[in-house]
Amino acid sequence: MDMDMVTVTDAGLYRLLTWLSPAFPVGAYAYSHGIERAVEEGLIADRGSLRRWIAAIVLSGAGQLDAEFFRAAWQAVTDDDEDAFLQAAGWADAMRATHETALESAAQGQAFLDALSAAWPTPGLAHWMAKAPPRGRPSWTRSRPPGRRRGWRTGWRRSPGPAGCRLTRSWSA
Repeated sequence: MDMDMVTVTDAGLYRLLTWLSPAFPVGAYAYSHGIERAVEEGLIADRGSLRRWIAAIVLSGAGQLDAEFFRAAWQAVTDDDEDAFLQAAGWADAMRATHETALESAAQGQAFLDALSAAWPTPGLAHWMAKAPPRGRPSWTRSRPPGRRRGWRTGWRRSPGPAGCRLTRSWSA
């Protein structure tokens, strides 16, 4: 298993959890990854099917892809490798198969960068933002986010959850 050990400070963990919080102002609440349509079509009809839908998104869909793009971008910034960073951004753009998913990604990426820049302005972030293609992709500072992929997926899983809960309030336990 490919694992590296990272010492986590309280401040670093707090920052990562803030980034991944559904309350971080990136507009994730506006995107349900098709949950409304799946409920209309009967593909999601109970809590179990909602859990399976979200698990598929996180483990095999856009959540998995975003985790990999996050890892690649973080590694490129850590290695100070502009070419690898631009390649990661290019991969992320190429995997947005529709105009809607590209728009969602760009809007959330720009909102993330705006909130991050306002809350934690750093020269490193400004440097990598200047290198990023003008598509609203998140760029990452040199801070080492602990549990990068697992943390990303945990936060990512929370985005479609509220939409699913609103749609399924009438479902019994």
